[in-house]
Amino acid sequence: MVLRKNRIDRREFLKATAAAGVGYVITSAGCRKQKSEAAKKNIAVCGLDCSTCPFPHIHESLENAQKWVGQFREWKVIKQDEGAEEIMAKGPYCMGCRGDRSKHWSADCWILKCCVDDKGLDNCSQCGQFPCEKLVEWSKERPAYGKALDNLRKLKESQ
Repeated sequence: MVLRKNRIDRREFLKATAAAGVGYVITSAGCRKQKSEAAKKNIAVCGLDCSTCPFPHIHESLENAQKWVGQFREWKVIKQDEGAEEIMAKGPYCMGCRGDRSKHWSADCWILKCCVDDKGLDNCSQCGQFPCEKLVEWSKERPAYGKALDNLRKLKESQ
């Protein structure tokens, strides 16, 4: 964060807090944390419902990890001679958009970069260009992405 005369640059502050899924409410008594609606509902920056995602939990049991050995080998998350034990040791595999980026399933996500890194927003529904053409095109790639766009539209309506 950039400090200016003992003050944090507003844009940097908003980027950092949005990445953590935390908003701040400024009152006469000071500043207090407030989780965003999207973070409370476990909705990703792009609108995906993280509560249905297996990636944060794959490493939690041998049974979960064994189900993913073949896929993780194919994706080169683990080596060909590694198995469920290594999956468990390397996890968690995602802590969400507002969590540790080194533990994010898709840390190079273009939506995450645009929304959080470039604009300091909590989710796409807060953008003045929502829904942008790129997001609409993305939503057509898979049914889950279409549902994600619907989730963002609902968030927008509730703002």
